[in-house]
Amino acid sequence: TSFLAPFPESVMIQLAKGLIAAELGTKDPDLLSGGFTFCGPIVGPINKEDFVRQFSGFDLKSAFPDLDQKYENFRVDPYDPYRVWVDARGSGTWT
Repeated sequence: TSFLAPFPESVMIQLAKGLIAAELGTKDPDLLSGGFTFCGPIVGPINKEDFVRQFSGFDLKSAFPDLDQKYENFRVDPYDPYRVWVDARGSGTWT
């Protein structure tokens, strides 16, 4: 299936960075679509409201005061231009 890109690649990457800056949408739930569903290897699927409530409670900066999340290599999926991939290699000291 072929998709038309919704925005230029640079805009898609800025949108992804904005979502990360808003702590994955927990600080600004309007960034997440109404039909948002989170599904991880252990948790999920959970809907938008449950995701925002549960993930808002995480305080990683208290547990890892020197947390460096190292988000890099942002790129738009060549097969699905609605998807942005990013490498994340976080490090920090647990206190």
